[in-house]
Amino acid sequence: MKLVLSKAIMQIDREQDVVPFRNRVKEFAVKIGMSLVNQTKLITAASELVRNMLKYANGGSALIEIISQGRESGVRLTFEDQGPGIKISRTP
Repeated sequence: MKLVLSKAIMQIDREQDVVPFRNRVKEFAVKIGMSLVNQTKLITAASELVRNMLKYANGGSALIEIISQGRESGVRLTFEDQGPGIKISRTP
């Protein structure tokens, strides 16, 4: 069973919201003892996702959680926006 140990919801409505979001993700990663390399990977991926939210959906919200299952801990990020989505073209 996964337990949520800590969480924060951040609204991403403008470019200036990206840096505080990145800092909050880093704070959560440091809290669980994530290595510097994995912190960098997580923060880079999170930054790309929020920038895409800004570019294609005019912003949205991001949920940052520390989750635990047994002895393992991790950071889970969930992004939500009201954008048009990705158009799928089907070829016969």
